[in-house]
Amino acid sequence: MPTSSYPLPSQPSWGPFVRETALALADHGHKVTLLIFSPNNQRNEYLEAKNSRVRVIAYPYLVAGKPVLHCSVGLIPSLRKSPLGYLQIPSYVVSSAIEILKAIREYEIDLIHAMWYLPMGFISTLLKPLHKKPVVVTGLGADLHLANNFLTRSFLQFTAKHADRNIVCSKYLEEKALSYGIPPNTFNVIPNGVCLDHFVVHRRVACKGTVRIGCAKRLIPEKNLQDLILAVKSLPDELLNIIEVFIAGDGPISELLHALIQAYGLSHKIHLIGDIPHQEIPKFLSGIDIVVDTSTQEGLATSNIEALASGCILIAPDGYGNRELVQHTVNGFLYKARNVEDLASLLSQVIQDVNETKEWSQKAFDSIQTRFDVKVVAHHLSEVYARVLEA
Repeated sequence: MPTSSYPLPSQPSWGPFVRETALALADHGHKVTLLIFSPNNQRNEYLEAKNSRVRVIAYPYLVAGKPVLHCSVGLIPSLRKSPLGYLQIPSYVVSSAIEILKAIREYEIDLIHAMWYLPMGFISTLLKPLHKKPVVVTGLGADLHLANNFLTRSFLQFTAKHADRNIVCSKYLEEKALSYGIPPNTFNVIPNGVCLDHFVVHRRVACKGTVRIGCAKRLIPEKNLQDLILAVKSLPDELLNIIEVFIAGDGPISELLHALIQAYGLSHKIHLIGDIPHQEIPKFLSGIDIVVDTSTQEGLATSNIEALASGCILIAPDGYGNRELVQHTVNGFLYKARNVEDLASLLSQVIQDVNETKEWSQKAFDSIQTRFDVKVVAHHLSEVYARVLEA
């Protein structure tokens, strides 16, 4: 399973759902080898403590110098932060190709499941004449929200054409792929999953008093967290007096958000609490009444699944896979994306009715457990692997 995002000890919040998926596949009986490039350019190979059938290989990609493709919370943010990263891409691609071929030889790999079309899906399909193994590729969001130019379309179309099976995590993403010239009938739709067992222990318990609003996000421009700050700013005083907002995460716009909060005099209401380990997310969400999602670059946000699993009231943009998760006014609320006025209006309504809407928590949890439990996702992936190998 080559991937460009995995929660290594040095980067504990990168792509945690990839780890959950790998562990669930191992519980299903598979042996999984994860390939992820090393942020410190040192080779590190180990077996996951939770299941020794998952092997993680973090590999270097530079002969000398400081790697910068992990200098921020994602490949694209890293390239924005340091243009030097563009010069390191060729060595990263070559090193990744070598590691894929090496892992196939050493660990008797039967099938490659590449996470994200670019870069790992493209590299894995490009190598097919050499490794002669079937390749499954999953598109997860950012890889199908890239600049729509000739080069991007060429890479994506090549990958989709040469993969033995294509997967996306939502029907929305399937439609999005069409804009890059990839026909919808190319894909299987298998959503991201979360380990629901982790959230049951910490399920949100309704309490009186201050209404706590929050989210856990990478602090990057595509997450549009300034919309949440602006929506809170526009709340009437009687509602502003009874709320607190907690934003967990780290990233390149952290200082910008902090400055915005200061400028609007909201430091006593909106708290940037920094990155928290993914294993602490269930506990964090257990202290939140309302989760607000403002992101417009998702296939289907895993954080929104986690919010429903925690019994929180979820407010999310209409679109971006959210319609496949949220039924408006039934297990959550949808608003017009990037419309701060619509978000503020909906937020006002939910704050006022928070005690009444908390009775939805069990209903919200029930709405996801049959489809978004990572055990269910692992079962569907296993079926895909079996069909591909049989073919």
